[in-house]
Amino acid sequence: MTVTAFMSDGTERELAADDVMVAGSYFGEGGDVDLTKPFERAGKVQIVVRLKADPSKEDTFTVTVAEKTPVTPEPTEPTVASIKATAQTEYKVGDTFAGLKVVATMSDKSVKELAAGEYTVKAADAAGNAVDLSKPFDKAGTFRVTVASVANAKATDTFTVTVAEKAVTPDPEPNPGPSVPGLSDLTESNRVAGLVPVDSMVAGGTVTLRVGAAHAGRVVVVFLDSAGVVRSRGNVTVGADGVVEAFAPNLAGSYRVAVSTAGGALLWDVVSVTAKSETPAPTPKPTPKPTPSPAPQTPSKRPTVADTGASVAVVALA
Repeated sequence: MTVTAFMSDGTERELAADDVMVAGSYFGEGGDVDLTKPFERAGKVQIVVRLKADPSKEDTFTVTVAEKTPVTPEPTEPTVASIKATAQTEYKVGDTFAGLKVVATMSDKSVKELAAGEYTVKAADAAGNAVDLSKPFDKAGTFRVTVASVANAKATDTFTVTVAEKAVTPDPEPNPGPSVPGLSDLTESNRVAGLVPVDSMVAGGTVTLRVGAAHAGRVVVVFLDSAGVVRSRGNVTVGADGVVEAFAPNLAGSYRVAVSTAGGALLWDVVSVTAKSETPAPTPKPTPKPTPSPAPQTPSKRPTVADTGASVAVVALA
């Protein structure tokens, strides 16, 4: 505020603050306003300035006090108020902790998923021993997991995970191979004409069976008699050409020849087995030894009656 005095000699002089008295009051309300302090409310205030040396010399003016304009604070980044952590909670020994997701509720009520560097994770077993979640679980049990916000260490969440013993997978049972069929297993639906390419074969001999390339691999070949008794059985391998050689039983008769494959297929046909020939193999004659020639002899004289020792009984003359 500037106060100017107009002097009697026509000059002007700016007065100092100590030269004047200043008072103020709200229009229509009366009472003084302490002008050394901020205005407390809006309204019109009448200001009166008087010269201390001569209080009759004064000037008056009015100031208007408006309502205070609210100050809008500059926006600030919301802070983490609380967090919620979720993860896979069921494991087996050898599994690795997985599926962790941390969602923060911010100071402005918004939510956001925190990145890995924005939180810490700690775990402990039932005895309070620390557990390294970056490695596979090496023992069964219940573990307590605590997640904390890096920005606000008071914002935490805790949950538990359960680790079960690892299931032991038993060794697979060895493939038992093809089963041995019985007489009741042989039906017209699984009979294969031409499985046996001959009508008959010799007991104890061999025959080539046409099993088919689709059944290449291990098979069981059996010869069943009319009573269903297995008279011959062999575990053989069908080649890529689909054929295999089988041995006939040593007993003559009518047989069903059945082939059971490792894949569960069953094929059969009939064949007659004849007895072996009983004719013995010819035995070669022995080569005769040569007879030695007799030594040469001197011709003997014709024997006489006297030489014979006989006596004469009758003599007849003509």
